[in-house]
Amino acid sequence: MGEIPAPRAGGIRHAASVTEPAIIGVLRECLEAELGDGASSVLFRALARWGGRVPQRFADLVDVIHGPLREELARTEGEARARTLVEVLQERLRVSEMPTGTLAAAPRAGFEDAPTRALPRERGPVGVRVIAQTKTLAILISSALGPERVLPSREPRVLLFDLSDPPAAWDPALQGVASRAEVTLLYGAEVDGARALEEWLLEGGAQVSTLASEHGVGPILDVLRARAP
Repeated sequence: MGEIPAPRAGGIRHAASVTEPAIIGVLRECLEAELGDGASSVLFRALARWGGRVPQRFADLVDVIHGPLREELARTEGEARARTLVEVLQERLRVSEMPTGTLAAAPRAGFEDAPTRALPRERGPVGVRVIAQTKTLAILISSALGPERVLPSREPRVLLFDLSDPPAAWDPALQGVASRAEVTLLYGAEVDGARALEEWLLEGGAQVSTLASEHGVGPILDVLRARAP
């Protein structure tokens, strides 16, 4: 086999896996009822703008809804629709009987009901492994799609290299993992060393797709949704 290409310096090798608080699942289900598959991209971008974290408390959830999520909805759905969706989300979370009064105390002025879409049917989870220095991308993907669609796996169907946040060195065993995966995604194909990594993985028999970071995470989410019918 060829020599293992070196990523840029910095960090340690990390294969991220995460679990999610129940509250983000409630928010995701509410968004999916309104936006269908488009909900995952909107939620991903909102959480990324919130610092790449997952809300742990209901007060955090309110902050996300009225801050970055509302801004993302305004950008994709328009200001009027965003206002309505925020109120719909707030109302649905209120009636879910959260154990604190944070959401129940949120203002209700201006609430208007709006036509909604049915929730997408449940899909089997896809095993995913994210190779990066930090857990950020893995957390955002897990939060955006949920455990009913994606689960961390050491032997995944989808192996994802985050070249925008690479480890100090690639584990040689990853060439074998990639060869057994259905597809290996290289996110950040424009960075130095991406081509060398792609050739190394192809040499091991992997099915590789490259994704430029300028296109955002939408293509990653599309690949994962397509494998969770």
